[in-house]
Amino acid sequence: MRDKKLIESSYLARFILLNKVDITDYEIFPWREIRNAPPVFNFSSPVDQTVSPSILEQSIPSDIAGATGLNLDQFLERNETVAFLVIRNDRIICERYYHGYQHDSICTSFSTVKSFVSAMIGIALSEKLIADLDDPITKYISDLKGSYWSDISIRSLVSMSSGLRYNQNGFLPWNDEPRVYYSLDLRKLA
Repeated sequence: MRDKKLIESSYLARFILLNKVDITDYEIFPWREIRNAPPVFNFSSPVDQTVSPSILEQSIPSDIAGATGLNLDQFLERNETVAFLVIRNDRIICERYYHGYQHDSICTSFSTVKSFVSAMIGIALSEKLIADLDDPITKYISDLKGSYWSDISIRSLVSMSSGLRYNQNGFLPWNDEPRVYYSLDLRKLA
């Protein structure tokens, strides 16, 4: 059993005791749900239930590593996908879940969150909470100090082109990947 108190208080304990990245990590780390303000939008369900199987039966191109002879459904299953949705014109035209996951399952979002953050930035622009994508981030996060922060715009963060160094080489305790993942204070680490 994981020592929750130790995991909550120590980077090194997180690195040693957890030392893996998993979609169930929301059970360990703090998280919060993003809720819509009314009115809540829901995608329409597929009218034609035969569309979903036909998409999933499509063959995967042979130039995709290890996909020879697989259809999309088999490929998604094999690659540990837990949810696959295709949306066109506000209508779900294909919805499939794998490995015991369902429509209401919870899992860690990882890089998917970038899409939500980008959407929220768009909403903030629309509502005039942010004046311009080219504004420096220091205009909105005043506790960031140092000249390098004032050179970084909201646009560069959203497009992942800020120029901040990030080393993904390996999962050793001093590399950026685990430091960001297991940090107790991401703001301080940044």
